[in-house]
Amino acid sequence: SPALTHVICKGEENGEATFSLSGGTPAYQVEWINNQGSLIKSETLNNPYVAKLEDLKAGIYKIRVKDINNCTN
Repeated sequence: SPALTHVICKGEENGEATFSLSGGTPAYQVEWINNQGSLIKSETLNNPYVAKLEDLKAGIYKIRVKDINNCTN
């Protein structure tokens, strides 16, 4: 389930996105991708299962999640 904090003023980089993960089999491999298709962060979540990306500028971001059995979202 996502939670978003929008950028306060145009041009700033103070937005954030948070996702709580469930289902599948932990641990989760999480990749954050910007709107140009570039990987900007990769992390493995064990517990808690919360992925968070901070200091974002306005834009479109994607998250890819894979569990320990290689099942994807």
